[in-house]
Amino acid sequence: MAPGGDFASLSAALRSGADSVYIGVGDLNMRSHATMNFQPEELEEAVRLCRAAGKKLYLTINTIIFNGELAKMRELCDLAKKAGVNAVIASDFAVISYARSIGLSVHGSVQMNLSNLEAVRFAAQFADVVVLARELALEDIADICKAIKEEKICGPSGELLKIEIFIHGALCVAQSGRCFMSQISCNQSANRGRCFQPCRRKYEIKDVDSGTSFVLENSNVMSPKDLCMLKFLPELLASGASVFKIEGRGRSADYVANVVSVYREALDETASSGTLSAESFERLMAKLEKTFNRSFWHGGYYLGENMDEWSRNSGNQSPVQKKFLGRVTNFFARSMIAEITLEAGDFPQDANALITGKITGAMEIEKCHFMLDEAYPEIAPKGSQITFKVDRKVRRGDIFYLQTPRKFGYLSRDEEI
Repeated sequence: MAPGGDFASLSAALRSGADSVYIGVGDLNMRSHATMNFQPEELEEAVRLCRAAGKKLYLTINTIIFNGELAKMRELCDLAKKAGVNAVIASDFAVISYARSIGLSVHGSVQMNLSNLEAVRFAAQFADVVVLARELALEDIADICKAIKEEKICGPSGELLKIEIFIHGALCVAQSGRCFMSQISCNQSANRGRCFQPCRRKYEIKDVDSGTSFVLENSNVMSPKDLCMLKFLPELLASGASVFKIEGRGRSADYVANVVSVYREALDETASSGTLSAESFERLMAKLEKTFNRSFWHGGYYLGENMDEWSRNSGNQSPVQKKFLGRVTNFFARSMIAEITLEAGDFPQDANALITGKITGAMEIEKCHFMLDEAYPEIAPKGSQITFKVDRKVRRGDIFYLQTPRKFGYLSRDEEI
């Protein structure tokens, strides 16, 4: 199950092997503050793209709902029902109750903090899928999944309740609970999708009597590393959980494409052979490390580890950075040639590139060998038009990036995350 922050990341997820995608529309979701979000009028098109790919689309309506927002919530549920969304992901009982009343399927959000079998049994009255609290150990997950089968605990559809867990992405210092740090420090509620992430910053401690202060070095003491369960997929599959969720609706299309493709390949190998080979793990981890991360916490809560895996830097730890250079201005289908106009800088011959777009998703190009004025120069200057061969269709208006190694400690002002 992959995140979709906009059409480019939605398409990237579908092209990279996701079975389903979850998105947010408007401001009643936990990523409403993110720069990427769908608008109500775009929902039908998002559903159409998923249907065409044979995949499912889920809509997050997972914030706390206030009394004055009930009408807006109902309108959004009605829109989801009309558009053909497969289910809404919710935690507020106003959303759950109304969605059920109009025949719209419900998935229980992680914000419900379902941590035990009794809570799961209660949630099964109105949800066909529930996300378990992030901090549960694999042993607890396995016990709950076993009881669901033994007791035949079913959701409203009459099918056995499905358990969903997170397998990759950013972790919150509040785990599955409700955090008020952003509300207190920035007057923007994390529980309303407007977290300013004050926990990702560096802090100092101060001696009140002397006034002496010390910066807490070497780690951001409230900023956990990103969860990465690639190494433990056999254990996750054995637990009985059947929906594996990737975090990242605020991430770019190339992030979604890379992470989804890695887990798709790893899950297929693990399901067929019972394990993920050491060779595959090393190769796939190298791919994961290329994309946005705050360094990785392997195993996380699932192995019962203490919350002591703090990131040393709240920013991107990927060794690759991307810089906007231009856009696709033409595509010649017969010869599979893309034409790029360089708007923002020079492009070196045989450099690595990235193309992203609403329908294209994300396409990485290693050692892009381009032609300029019927020649192959060492560098194409800003303002020129280059052409090169691609392995699938791109579209006019798609964005073209240069990808280069990052020099840690010297973040480029032009860097895209």
